Amino acid sequence: MTGLWHEAARRLRGHRRDASLIAAVRLSVLLLLLLCGRTAQVRLLPDADFTGAVNLWDLFLPCCLLFSLLAATPLRAQTIMQLGAITGLLDENDIGFLESSSRMWLWLRALHARLLGGFMLLLSAIPALAALVAAKSVWLLIPPEQEGLLPLLTVLHLLMLAAAAFLLPLRVFAACTALPYCFLKMPHASALRVLLLSFRVTRRQTAGIVMMRLLAAPWLLLPVTAIYVLPTLLTAEFIRGSRGWRHMQPRRSGRFAGLELHSA
Repeated sequence: MTGLWHEAARRLRGHRRDASLIAAVRLSVLLLLLLCGRTAQVRLLPDADFTGAVNLWDLFLPCCLLFSLLAATPLRAQTIMQLGAITGLLDENDIGFLESSSRMWLWLRALHARLLGGFMLLLSAIPALAALVAAKSVWLLIPPEQEGLLPLLTVLHLLMLAAAAFLLPLRVFAACTALPYCFLKMPHASALRVLLLSFRVTRRQTAGIVMMRLLAAPWLLLPVTAIYVLPTLLTAEFIRGSRGWRHMQPRRSGRFAGLELHSA
């Protein structure tokens, strides 16, 4: 993990101004979208009870944020293309194909891949959440005066099952971090194939990806450090994806046989 970070910093050494500009634009847009969503909710719902029971209006801000993040897909697509170009992780064929393609076509395909990745991430969290809900239900059904061992063991097993089930969304999250690189390598492929490819290039890399994200998270909260950390983090994930891509090439077969590298 340290080696990836150092290599990412080395690749960005001569392009630190461009990388910092990319990070500043992305962070500024995300902050602006957050403030706009919060302001819209306060203006439209001045009397809403945010501490009481959850109702449909409480979902207004998350829906606004989701729509805003989807609307920011063109910006994300453009910035990852620029980052891949300045770091040298995209070859001439990749850059030529991307530059000759329609921007609207690229943005729509990037949006499709991002939506599919987000849907898979939400879907993967359902088993863990279901186990937690079942454990809470069993716990609440235990009478206060009863000290039976069987209900307690049931709750314990459900909690253990929930902990194990959380490994699935972590795996999907690790694969989603490779979606930008896989999309840039194969923008003409379907979103499902790009997602499957991201699972392949991040095989046995889940722990390292999650640990890197956790270590970088505190620095991303500060604007001064986020301008430096964000492009370095994205480049490190690009490097991880490129290594997995190279290792996968000689042994692709079966349903992945059609995922050939495109040419300009």
